[in-house]
Amino acid sequence: MLKNAFYMALFAVISWGSYQISYPSNTPDDLYYDGVFFENVVKHIDKITKGPRAVGDYYHDDVKRYLVRQLQVMGMDVSTQKTTYFNPKNKRAAPIRNIIATHSRTSSEERQTLLLLAHYDAAKFSGTGAGDDASGVAVILEVVNALLKNKKDLENDIVVLFTDAEEIGLLGARAFINEQLQNHNIGLIINLEARGTSGPSMMWPETDGGNRAMVEGFANADVPLPVTTSLHYEIYKMLPNDTDLTPFNQMAKINGFNFAFIDDHFNYHTRRDNLKNLSLNTLAHQTFQIHSMVKHFSNADLSQIKSNESMVYFTLPQIGLIYYPIWVTWLLMALIGVTFMLLLAKIIRHKKLSVLSIIKGVMPIIIAAFLSFGWCWLLLKALYYLQPEFKDILQGFPYSGHQIMAALLISSGFITMTVFSKFKSTRELSSSIMNICLWLLILLPMVYFMPGSGFLVWPVLLSVLLLSIQHHQPKLADDFAAIFAVCGFLLLGTLIVNLPIALGIKAIPMTAVFLTLILGLFTPMIGHYGKTRYVILLVSLPLLYLTWHLTQQPTVSAENPHPTSLSYLYDQDNKIGYYFNYDVVNSGWNNNLFDRPSAPQDLNEFSMLYKKPVRNLTVLNNAIPIDDIKITARNLLSSNERLKIEVNITVNSESEILEIFTNNNISVHHFSIEGRHTALSEPMQLKSGDRLLQYYFDGKKQIKLILEISADQELEWQVQSHSLDLLSREDFKIQIRPKHQIQKPFIKSDNIISVQSFTFSNDQ
Repeated sequence: MLKNAFYMALFAVISWGSYQISYPSNTPDDLYYDGVFFENVVKHIDKITKGPRAVGDYYHDDVKRYLVRQLQVMGMDVSTQKTTYFNPKNKRAAPIRNIIATHSRTSSEERQTLLLLAHYDAAKFSGTGAGDDASGVAVILEVVNALLKNKKDLENDIVVLFTDAEEIGLLGARAFINEQLQNHNIGLIINLEARGTSGPSMMWPETDGGNRAMVEGFANADVPLPVTTSLHYEIYKMLPNDTDLTPFNQMAKINGFNFAFIDDHFNYHTRRDNLKNLSLNTLAHQTFQIHSMVKHFSNADLSQIKSNESMVYFTLPQIGLIYYPIWVTWLLMALIGVTFMLLLAKIIRHKKLSVLSIIKGVMPIIIAAFLSFGWCWLLLKALYYLQPEFKDILQGFPYSGHQIMAALLISSGFITMTVFSKFKSTRELSSSIMNICLWLLILLPMVYFMPGSGFLVWPVLLSVLLLSIQHHQPKLADDFAAIFAVCGFLLLGTLIVNLPIALGIKAIPMTAVFLTLILGLFTPMIGHYGKTRYVILLVSLPLLYLTWHLTQQPTVSAENPHPTSLSYLYDQDNKIGYYFNYDVVNSGWNNNLFDRPSAPQDLNEFSMLYKKPVRNLTVLNNAIPIDDIKITARNLLSSNERLKIEVNITVNSESEILEIFTNNNISVHHFSIEGRHTALSEPMQLKSGDRLLQYYFDGKKQIKLILEISADQELEWQVQSHSLDLLSREDFKIQIRPKHQIQKPFIKSDNIISVQSFTFSNDQ
C-alpha cells in the first residue's frame, strides 16, 4: 500500500503543481515587461474600484469620465455611445454609455480592425468588480498605451470598446452591434473577462465556422504561459454563461478570443472582489498574454482569421501549445482500435484469457467508479449538513473549496487503487482490456459530438501500448505503467483541478469518476492489497487533514464572511408589508424580524405572487408605507387588430430598478423604451406571471413605454420599484450588517420593494 500512497501523492503533486506553474508567481507590483508598467495596471484598478459602478450608481459616471480621459491622453479618438437598449431574451433594459476609442493606422490600405473588449460596469447590489472586470479594462488601457508609445506604424486600426451594462445581460455589447458596428470593419475581437480573483488566465475562442486560423494565430502570437484546451469551448457552449464576445459571434459572425480567470469563485459578484483579493500573479498573466496578442494581431492580416477546418489543441506547462487537425484524432482512434483488436485476438488465441474472463474484467472499474462517486457524494452531503453556511455561498465554491476538493479526490483515489489492487492477482490483464474498452465507448460519441475533446485519446493510446507490454514483457509493465501514468496526469491533471473550480464542489463526485477512469488506464502500477487497517488509514488521512483545516479555519469570519440577505416589500394594493430573505442559515443578524419559522405554503404563495426567491418571511402587523408608483397611460392608436398604448411611469427619487410582470397572457408586437424602438423578430409571447421589463434607472426616475398589443387584449400588470436604502433609512431601524457577513450575490438584497397593480384596456 505504500507504493499506492506514493503514486497517489505524486499524481496530486503533478496535478496541482501543473495548475500552479501554468501562470506566474511572486509577481511584484512594480514589474516592467516590454514597455508595460504593471503598476499602472494596478493604479487603474484602484481608481476604477473606489466606488460602486453598476448602472445607476453614483461612481459609474466618474469611472466613465476617467476612462475617457485616459484614452484621450493616449491620443485616441474617443466617443461615447448613448442609447437605451432592451434585451428581448431576458427582458432587461438600461441606459447605455459605451466608450469607443479608435486609433487609425497611417496606411491607406484597406485592412480590418482589431477590437479590444472589456466591460466597465460592475454587478448591482453586491459587486465591486476588481476582477470582473476592472482588471480587463486596466490591462487594455496599459497594453494599448505601451503599444502606441512605441511609435511604430500598425497595419490594422485598433478600436477599444469598454461596454456598459454587461452585468445586466450584455446590453452594451448588443447596443454596439445594433447601432455602431456598421461604422467599423472589425475582423477580430479580444475580450477580457473574470469570474473570480485568481488562477491562470485561460483562453477559448468563439468562432463562426472552424477554429484553425484562430488557433494558428494564437500560436503565432507567441503568448507566454498559454493555458487552453479545445475542451474549454465545448464545455462553455453547454453552460448558460455568455461573455460580451458571444453576441458579436452569434449576431455579427465575428471571431474572437476570450481570456478569463475563474479561481476563488467565492469572491465573484461580492465586495470581496477587490484589489486586495485580486491575485497579482493572475493579473500579470493576463497582462503578458494580452500584450503579446495585441502586438501580433495589430499587424496580422485579419481577413485570414476565418476557416472551415477545426483543430484539437491543448497546452502543457512550460511546453506551450500543441495543436493538430481533428482528422488526426480519428486517425489515432483508428490506430488505437486496430492495435487493440489485434492484441486482444492474440491474447485470446494464446489462451491467456477467455472471452468470459475478459468481460468480467470490467467489474473493478465499475465498482471503483461507483464507490468513488458515492463516497464523495456522501462526504459532500455530510459537509453541507455540518457546515450549512456553504449553502448560502451561491457561487457553489466555498472558502475551503480547494481543501475539500483535494481531500475528497485524494481519498477517492485511494479507494480506486484499493479496488484495483484487490483484483490485481486475478483480473489485472482482463481489467486493463475492459478499461480500454470503456474509454473507447465513451470517446467515440464524445469525439463525434464534441470534437474538442479529442486530446483525451492520448492516455488511451498509452494504455494500449501498456497492454502490449503486459502481454509481451509482463515484468516491465509496472515500470512503464508508472511512466505512462505520469504522462497522463501531466496532460489531464489540470483538467481534474479545473472541473470543481469551474463547476463548483458539487462536481467533485463526477470528477472522482474521471479520476477513476484515468487510473484505470494504468492499473499495472498499482501495488498489491495491503492490510485493511492501512487501507482505512490512507483513505482517512486526507479527511483528517480536511477536518483539521475546518477546525482551524472558521467557516464564518471577517476574512470569510457569511453571505446574507434582507428585503422589505410593501404591497400598495393591500397595504401589507413583508420582510423576507433568502438565507439558509440563521446568521443572528436581525433575528427579531424572523422570530417564527415560515410555513412552506406561505413561502410558495409569496414567491408566486411577487416573483421573489424566499426562504424566510414575516408579515408586519404595522406595515411601513412606501411611496407609490405614478403610472399613466393613453391610447395612441386603436384598430381592429392592434392597440398602441403609451405608458409613463414615475418612481420615487431613491428607486433604481423598475420591474413589470404581466398578470395575463399577452402578445407584444412592437415595443419601445424612451423613444428607442426594439427590433422584434417575432412578437413577444408572454404568459401570466412572465416578466415584461426590468429597467435600470440612471439619473432620471421616469420612463416612457410604447407598446402594441392585440386589440382584444388589455394590460394587467404588477409593477415593482426597487430602492437600495433599506439599511440606511431611519424609519426601518435595521441593524448594520456585521463584519463577519457580506451581502449575498446574484439576488436583490438590502432593498425596499414597492408593488402595485395597473390595468389598461381599449375602453379607457
